[in-house]
Amino acid sequence: MDSRILFRKYPDHSNVIPCSTLVDTLASVEAVLTDSRTDGLQMSELFHRASKSYQDHNFSTSLIINWAIAEKILREIWSEYLSANRERDGATFINHDRLNRLQQGREYTAAVITEILSLIGIIDLTLFNHLNEIRAARNQWMHGFDRAVSMEAAYSSAQLAEKMLLRGRNIDLHAQQLLMWSG
Repeated sequence: MDSRILFRKYPDHSNVIPCSTLVDTLASVEAVLTDSRTDGLQMSELFHRASKSYQDHNFSTSLIINWAIAEKILREIWSEYLSANRERDGATFINHDRLNRLQQGREYTAAVITEILSLIGIIDLTLFNHLNEIRAARNQWMHGFDRAVSMEAAYSSAQLAEKMLLRGRNIDLHAQQLLMWSG
C-alpha cells in the first residue's frame, strides 16, 4: 500500500501528504487533548499565534508570546520540584507558607528560578542559556519599546517555546519558519 494520501482534487500530485505526517499530527493533537492540565489547547493556540506573528514580521509579539509559554512551563517545572520536595526524611520540609513564598513571592523571578533549576541539575546548561537569552531579549523590549526585536531573536524564542512545550507538556509543535510577504 502506498504510504501517502493523495488529494484527488489535485491530479498533479502536488498535494501529497505522507501518512507519517498525519500520524505525527494526530499524535500531537492527542498530546494536547490528553494533557493533564486544562490549558494544553490554549498553549498550542498561543504558540500558533506566535508563529503567525513571526510570519507577519511582528517579531516583538512573537517573542513576547513565546516567552510567556516558556515562562509558564518554567514555573510548572519549578512547582513540580517544590512539590517533590515538600517532605524530607519523613518530616515537612516545605510547609504551606514557605511553598507560597517560593511560588508567588516577588523574589523568585524567572531569572532566579532558572538559576536554581540549573544549579540542582533539573535544566541543562544549553536550556539555561537559551532561557536567559530570550528572557533578556524580552526584558530589553519591555523596558525600551524603541528597541526592535530581531528576526533571529523571535525565531530563537520559537525554538525555546518548542523545547519547553515538549519538555513540560510532551506537546511536539514546530513553529513556521517562513516569512510572509504581502504587497
